[in-house]
Order: sequence, then C-alpha cells, then structure tokens
Amino acid sequence: ARGQVVVEQMGPHAARVYRQLSDKEPLLLTGEVQQITEQLARATIYLLIDELVRFPVDEQPARLQALRIDKGFGFDMHLLALDQADLDDDQRRRIYEGDTVMALGKGGDSIRVLAGIVDTNWVLEIGPLYQMNPYPLHWLLLIALLGLCFIGLVVYLLVRRLERRVLELEAAATLI
Repeated sequence: ARGQVVVEQMGPHAARVYRQLSDKEPLLLTGEVQQITEQLARATIYLLIDELVRFPVDEQPARLQALRIDKGFGFDMHLLALDQADLDDDQRRRIYEGDTVMALGKGGDSIRVLAGIVDTNWVLEIGPLYQMNPYPLHWLLLIALLGLCFIGLVVYLLVRRLERRVLELEAAATLI
C-alpha cells in the first residue's frame, strides 16, 4: 500500500513491518518486532519529543501532525496542555517530574502513552494503542457460522441415509 505501513503477523507476539521509503525509489524498509512492549511505546514517544524540541513551541503542533502524515503513523498523536490531559493527580505529578505515563483507554482495551515536553506546557499523547488482534471478531463469527453450517449438512446427509434405510425396513416389514 503506497504511503502506508504494512504489518504482517509472524507469531503470537512478533510482527514484521514494511514501509516504502519514497514513491520515486523502489526501496522498502523492513523491520521485525519480536515483542511489543512498554519500552517500544516509550522509545517512540521519546523519539517524537526529540524531533519536536527542535522547533519553536508554537510550531510544535503543526510539526507533530506533519510527522504523523509524512511517516505514516497508524495511531493518533496529540499535543495537549498539562491541565487538559485526562490524568489523575499522581499521573500529572509523574509527567511534571519528567516520567512517561501509560494509561488505560476508556474501554480498557487500549493504552495511551503520555510524556511532557521539556521547557513547555505541552504533553505529548500517543494512542489509543490497541493490542494487535490477528483474528478480528467478524472473521471469527464467520468461521463459526460456516463450521455450524458444515456440521448441519453432514448431520442432514447422515440422517437422510438412515431415514431411507428405515423406510426400506418398514416396507419390508409390511410385506411380511
């Protein structure tokens, strides 16, 4: 897919990631991720912050959106004021002290990663990040439905043969 990041599931905790470097050259960047962990999310947020601090504070939101579009990130990224971030007091304190905070999303099925940008009032939030699900629910339901239909067809064919034998036996019994 042009300009997109393609993720191929290699196992339960491993993935191979592909991205075309440019439209002009047929170069493909490939990376393997053995396990998606908190460290990967922290590294991503620190690399983004390292890029953002090179720009004036008022240009940082525009630069973040340009990075998101240019680099093909598959998740949301926002710059928020510390008081606007949906955090409790302990999480705010940790961000103020320079720590990275990982918080559960609203439904509990995703995480958000937040970190403060030095010498600004900005908090960089990435996410929600969802767990990679190699088997989406709609595919599982379709497979289950097809399996039940197949079982029903096999049972029907077996019962039909049995019914034919019983009818033949009944016909033979009435002749006696």
